[in-house]
Formats: sequence, structure tokens, C-alpha cells
Amino acid sequence: MIDPPLRDLLLEGGRPRFAGLRLISDVHGQAAAFGAAVADAAERDLAVLQLGDLIDRGPSSDGAARIALDLIATRRGLFVVGNHDDKLRRAVKGNPVRIGANLRRSLEQLERADLAQRFAEAVAAAPLWLRCGRTLFVHGAFGPGMFDQPAPVNYSHPTTTKLPLAHLALYGETSGVLDADGEPTRTYGWVDQIPAGHTVYVGHDIVRPGEVTVLDGQLGGRAVCLDTGAWLDGRVSWLDLDTAALGIDGESVARSS
Repeated sequence: MIDPPLRDLLLEGGRPRFAGLRLISDVHGQAAAFGAAVADAAERDLAVLQLGDLIDRGPSSDGAARIALDLIATRRGLFVVGNHDDKLRRAVKGNPVRIGANLRRSLEQLERADLAQRFAEAVAAAPLWLRCGRTLFVHGAFGPGMFDQPAPVNYSHPTTTKLPLAHLALYGETSGVLDADGEPTRTYGWVDQIPAGHTVYVGHDIVRPGEVTVLDGQLGGRAVCLDTGAWLDGRVSWLDLDTAALGIDGESVARSS
């Protein structure tokens, strides 16, 4: 089982279009590093799946958005929606959102580049999660049921009571307590709900700065956390999965630029 957007990217007539898939998480406006990672993926015959939060914090949200849009247009990549991307979508749509300094700068950059509407529409069309056999790709966190159903469309602004799986996909799991920087404290109880033999690739939260981190769950599943803090040091990390690892032909290799 492979969700249609990922199948259309990776397969043609049932045969692989690429040697594998490069996962890139939480670019946060680091367009130069993102572009270098994408160019290197092309040289290695890899498609690209970006795990959300393309914008905000870094120097060039418009540049990062343009690269993501080009990947889609040329059938070389996709992205799943991150909470920063979705907040911009809602702002462009005219929904009431709190616009802080990061989002204001992203909106200004995208509007100057005449990309705001186009990127917002791409976010609205992008999936909240993607399934490929026993593998799932999502920005924030896994919830039971994600392997059993495709991501919702036209989800508006999900909450824990309204579309709880969509809320987990965007915002992850939190303790309800703010940290010293005023940010929600992220928790990982959801890892223990991943079924045995299944792997969930996520971004959203820096578990260990500069490191791709693997967490093993009590049921025998595992989470691979790819957010290594691009907005802190300007580097973009990635993980390469070959077709065997994706179950469409295994090993994976982590690197950063």
C-alpha cells in the first residue's frame, strides 16, 4: 500500500522512477542548504520528500518555497505539511492567526516574490501524512489510525477534539507546559503506539541538535526524528532511503550540508 501522491512520484507503470527517496526535514528558510541537498539528490537519482516547515526563522522563506514548488512541478519531489506552512496558508486565506515576526517576514518575502498565493495553494493541496507499506512520513507525530487511512483533505484548523490525527500531524504531542522560551514542551508517548515492524519518519522537534535520532517504541515500532536544527546552524540534514527500504524494489544513510 502506497498513498497516491507518493506512488505517482516514485513509480511509473509499477516500476521505480528513482533509485530511492531523500527525506529532508524542517528547512525553515535555509534555501541555500536546501537547494544544495536537492541538487545532490538529483545527482544521485533520488526523489525528495520534505517533512514540513519549509518557512520561517531562516533568511529565505521565498527561496525555500520556490525550490519545493519546483520539485512538485517537475515530479521530483513532494512535501507534507508542517505547522509553520499551515499557519501561513491560513494567513493568506484571511483566517484569523497571530502573526509574529517570523511569519510576517515570510509573508513579506513570499509576497515580494509573488509566491504567497501559489505556495498557500500548494500547502492546501499537500498531504498531512503519507504511507508507504509499513512506513509513514509526517511532520509532527504519529497517532493510531494513520496507517489505516489517508490524510484528511480540507481540514481547516484541526484541534485535539476536531480531527485529532490532523492535530498530531501538524503540532505533535505536548505536555501542556511551556519551556523557558515560551514554546510547548514536546513529548513522545506516541512512539510507544507505533505498531511492531513499522517506522514513522518525523520532523518538527529537535531531539538532539545536529543528529538524526531513532526512538524505539514499546510495541516494537520506531520513530526516526529528522529535525536537527537547520534554523540554528544553517545546515539541512537528510536521510536517504533506497527502493528496498521503501519496499518498492535496505539501508539508509544520514548526511547533512
